[in-house]
Amino acid sequence: QGCGMVIPMDELQGHNCVRELRALIDSQQQKIQDFQQEIGDQRSQINELKRELYMMQNIMRAMRGSSPTMRAMADEMERNEVIRWSNSLVRARVTRWGSMISTPDALLQISRRLRLPPAHRRGPDGEVSREELAPRPQLPRDPPEQPPPVRGLRLQTDSRQASCSCAPMR
Repeated sequence: QGCGMVIPMDELQGHNCVRELRALIDSQQQKIQDFQQEIGDQRSQINELKRELYMMQNIMRAMRGSSPTMRAMADEMERNEVIRWSNSLVRARVTRWGSMISTPDALLQISRRLRLPPAHRRGPDGEVSREELAPRPQLPRDPPEQPPPVRGLRLQTDSRQASCSCAPMR
């Protein structure tokens, strides 16, 4: 049992699990705070760069009429903006094709219905299709793979180091 820390053999006598684990937690919390500070700095820098970019875009739009090259650059900038915006949109999902088809051809309706997930395969009148009501054969399933049990992460790379095996606290 124990804390599982790998410590040098000469420090094993003076090892205190609670003190060592608290020191480890404190160092990890300090690293987390440093990373959060870095993330905040990066976000503010990104926002500042965005503001500068918008200012430059507005200047280019204002100067659009002054020269043909500025007009071309402003047009390209607007096209890129539209492309960026359209790529950020979520794709639409059609769940009922029956009302989407203008000519209710039976073959077309069936082919569209088969493209839908099983929960949405309804006829134009709301009835469940025959294929959906028919019993489906059950395929044998493989049992889920169980990961191997995780053992203690006691890495001993040197014979002068040992894993702590003190009794657990109660």
